[in-house]
Amino acid sequence: MGWCNVGYLGGGLSGGLFSSAEFNGNLYIGGDFLYVGGASFPDPKANNLTYWDGNQYHLTDYSESSAYVKSLVTYNNELYLGASQPFDIDSVTYSAIARYNGTSWSDVGGGVFSNFRQILCMTKFNGDLIVAGRFDFAGTTPANNIARWDGNQWHTIGDGLNYYVRSVYVDSSSNTLYAGGSFTGSGTTPLNFIAQWDGTVWLPLGNGLSDAVRTITKYKSQLYAGTTPFSNPSALMRFDGTNWAPVIPSPNKLVYCINVFQYELYVSGIFDSIGGVPFAGIARYRDTITGVQPNLLVENSFEIFPNPTNDRLEIKILIPIKGIYKITLTDATGKIVIKQEYSNELSNISIILPKELNNGVYQCNILMNERKYSQNLILQR
Repeated sequence: MGWCNVGYLGGGLSGGLFSSAEFNGNLYIGGDFLYVGGASFPDPKANNLTYWDGNQYHLTDYSESSAYVKSLVTYNNELYLGASQPFDIDSVTYSAIARYNGTSWSDVGGGVFSNFRQILCMTKFNGDLIVAGRFDFAGTTPANNIARWDGNQWHTIGDGLNYYVRSVYVDSSSNTLYAGGSFTGSGTTPLNFIAQWDGTVWLPLGNGLSDAVRTITKYKSQLYAGTTPFSNPSALMRFDGTNWAPVIPSPNKLVYCINVFQYELYVSGIFDSIGGVPFAGIARYRDTITGVQPNLLVENSFEIFPNPTNDRLEIKILIPIKGIYKITLTDATGKIVIKQEYSNELSNISIILPKELNNGVYQCNILMNERKYSQNLILQR
């Protein structure tokens, strides 16, 4: 197993990146930054929110330099934004959360309330939006730091969690909701910084961890949590269903975000080294014990667009060959939903996507000369 370095996008940001979400064909990026794309004073400030169109960054009408954008998610064809404090857009004040329909911003059930009013994370679960952070009320509904928004009103999630919720994650294979943060309990149930929702109450995961959980995801049937290496054996911990174990060597500082892409685990945070090797805050982890599929090559041998898409898949072959292209599209479970073959030396292929395909992430695989190339495709209708 091992760690690898990765690069950065379009000149990068002048500060921290906390969240991103695709909306209307663009990648929206939120965080704690003033400038994007290598710009600096006195150029126009991005003020914690920007979007990337595939070629360059753009400014938005969000102009709160002190309200960091902590979470972004698309829900019901709108972009939801959660912030570190109340903020103003076009002279309207929002209580830590607002939604954008592509033209204008609007309120989300009155927002959240407490002495802090922070939205730190959001996700979609069973058709609802899960919103979490630090608050006592969601609208007029009592809620302990986590709440459910059904598109029209707020609801509680059990007894909630007794302190900051910093991460929420849904395992789509089991339809399970997880939460991580600085909390130590829910009602009378002790919890050590991470918990699982069973539909009625929050439950512990083994003995939990020894400090705040910042991020959660699943990788090769195990749950991974990003945390601090100062109280835990590693900044990246994994759970096999019974016990927690460290991923070694450990990033030397906090891990804030983990995601899976092309069979590898991507980790980012404020670390600058892993096992004494320099890493600039982002790395990918390859578990060669269980192994990446042996015939999978992740080099850029073809492009797919538009991505996300809603009706078709356009494929541009970057290195055309003479022979047969075997193309498959698989869903998150590995089931083949499209299988086609093309002969002769082609450079462009167009595939209409069946209307019965559900929204989600699919893998586009191309077999050329016995070599398999894969890329992820997002379907969003």
